[in-house]
Amino acid sequence: MGVRFFHIIRILLLMLVSCPITAQDLLILKDSKMVFDIAKNVSVYEDKANRLDIQKILAKEIQKQFRKNEKTVIAFNFSSSCFWIKLSLINSTNEPLALQIKNILLDTIQVFVVENEQVILRKQAGLLIPFRERDVKTNYYIFDLPSSQHSIYDIYLRVNSRLPIEVFASIGSREVLGEQSAENKFLQGIFFGFVILVILYNLFIYTIVKDIGYLLYVFSCFFTGLSNFYMKGFLYQYLFPEYPSLNSFINYNNLICLVVIANIAFAMQFLRIKRYFKFSYYIGISLISFLAALILLNLIGFRQFTFISSQIIFLCIAVLGVYVPYYIYKKGFLPARFFLLAWIGVILGGVIDVLKTNQFLPTNIFTNNAYQIGTALEMLLLSFALADKINLYKEDRLKAKEENLNLMQKNLELAEKNVYLVQEQNVILEEKVKERTLELQIANREILEQNEELHAQERELMIANQELIKQKELIEQQNEELHHTSYRLNTSLRYAKHIQDLILPGREKLTDFFQENFVIYLPKDVVSGDFYWFVELGWDKKWKKENQSLLESINPEFLTHKAVLAMIDCTGHGVPGAFMTMIVHTLLHEIVEIKKINNPAFILKNLHTGIKNLLKQSESKNTDGMDMSVCYFEKDERKKEYKITFAGAKGLTFYGKDQEIVQLVSEKYSIGGSLRKERKFTNQTITLPEGTMLYLASDGYIDQNNAERMKYGSINFKKLLNQIHHLPLQAQQNILIDTLKQHCGQEEQRDDISIVGIKL
Repeated sequence: MGVRFFHIIRILLLMLVSCPITAQDLLILKDSKMVFDIAKNVSVYEDKANRLDIQKILAKEIQKQFRKNEKTVIAFNFSSSCFWIKLSLINSTNEPLALQIKNILLDTIQVFVVENEQVILRKQAGLLIPFRERDVKTNYYIFDLPSSQHSIYDIYLRVNSRLPIEVFASIGSREVLGEQSAENKFLQGIFFGFVILVILYNLFIYTIVKDIGYLLYVFSCFFTGLSNFYMKGFLYQYLFPEYPSLNSFINYNNLICLVVIANIAFAMQFLRIKRYFKFSYYIGISLISFLAALILLNLIGFRQFTFISSQIIFLCIAVLGVYVPYYIYKKGFLPARFFLLAWIGVILGGVIDVLKTNQFLPTNIFTNNAYQIGTALEMLLLSFALADKINLYKEDRLKAKEENLNLMQKNLELAEKNVYLVQEQNVILEEKVKERTLELQIANREILEQNEELHAQERELMIANQELIKQKELIEQQNEELHHTSYRLNTSLRYAKHIQDLILPGREKLTDFFQENFVIYLPKDVVSGDFYWFVELGWDKKWKKENQSLLESINPEFLTHKAVLAMIDCTGHGVPGAFMTMIVHTLLHEIVEIKKINNPAFILKNLHTGIKNLLKQSESKNTDGMDMSVCYFEKDERKKEYKITFAGAKGLTFYGKDQEIVQLVSEKYSIGGSLRKERKFTNQTITLPEGTMLYLASDGYIDQNNAERMKYGSINFKKLLNQIHHLPLQAQQNILIDTLKQHCGQEEQRDDISIVGIKL
């Protein structure tokens, strides 16, 4: 209801006032403490002929041509036209109002206040208007407005400029705008005081160190401060307020070009661009020349061309100002980091200022002065950079002096050595001449003596030849004895192999208990240190099969077949390893078949104790032992599955699960050996269905090296099993053997190799 009532009142007021205000929003000021941005409440009209006065603007035909400003700021591109800005206003406060325009880069601003189609107030200001005509003698444009309250009146602004036009206009009470102006002057005073301090400090440093970089930096700071002094309106206010025509020469574009020229010159000298980045040095010279030409063209009158060209150049310089110091810093010139940070600070300040102008950021002390804060930060960081550069120069000079002193000292030492060497060489040459003469004399005598010795040696050779004939006969006799000994040893080894083959479980035993199986048994020598051991427990299988129905009626568990399968890799290979296999075979027979121990962990523990005692390892230095895997099988005929209890001592045991090969975890120590720490072995129990593949292996396969001395490895072995475990067992055996041959090539087998594969 409140909104509708206000809308009705507004329509009635518009009907009472003859001057139409439908082209823009009516601005109602209620809070005297607030300052209102009028950009969204105005309408604009472009006077292309630049001939209309306020009376013609008030004509209804012209009023209809006003268009509402849809932008967040009042801005126009380059144009020779005059622009009229219209605002309808109601002052509902009890305070006198004022209009403030912060952009001082406007040639002329004319303000007309119209009430009931009558011009009740005319005022003007601008760079081409004498300063004394301003209402408020301050750097910004502030115009006092009529004190009419609760009545509608229109404000018309007529603006033109030789630059693109931006009108940052706001309305508030005269008191509040005055306080803001005072606060702004205070902050600007701090900034310009800081600039003067930086200039004086670096000028003082220049008088001491005579480094041209400081003087160039002073010029850079001077033109930077001068351009800010001009853009804030202080230059016109304090230096030539009665001579506005000077603003045609001392203008924004020329000052900014001078600032950039000074900054480029300083950067080229400070960053040593000619040394570190020669291409950018020529770019810098070209930019300075082009900017100087733009200043001359601007003075002649080509303002639009120079402004657009300079903006394009400034954009390129903004990019180069980041890339070039970063590139030089990467080349090793450390002070460039300060220059990079300083330039980024200026860019950030400019970005924040643009975002604030377009109302993407709030207006406050920081955003209003963001560009100057960035400039001050740039000056401070570049001062640090110059100091860092001086320190770097001092270090370089000290290093150069030290290097020169060291070089001079080395040259002196070298000269002294050369003199000494020449004298020494002369003495040596004289001695060598004497020695050579003496040697020739001695050589002559020796030749005579050697002739005599040759005759004596000839006689000795005849005697030695006779002795060689005797030795040849002796060697032939010994060779015959060695051949006979070798024959007996080979015969013994073949018989030992026959005995070792007899203790290995026959394939028919494995086949009786498991569906299918294969065995790869490749000793390195005639006899092996590897062997596999199998025993089936319980009643005789033939009797058990004949009485199956009786056993099932008594207890279904009697149908469970049980067996123990072990893979043993004894220390060493050949004859020593074969002796160990006989010892272990005997101990396993005693532990499992006599003592009836079928728990794998207990089997390993008893075997470890037996080896320690039998080889007296607690008393002697014997360290022989073995790696071992033990599996206890409980086969359930009814459920068609196997319950497997496993324990291992560095053994290798794998099984297939869900189309993947899984390795059973063994303990990380062997059976037997010199380790005095108590051995603890733990069982792992798994249940696998019939048809599952199980593999027991020694480490000979995975440790076999190729021509590059690379082992086959457990990872590759596991991958190979994963690829073949679903194939027929004969195919698996062939692939394992072929893969081993392909891997080792012409290399000698380094250890015994044993693999037992069973299909449950």
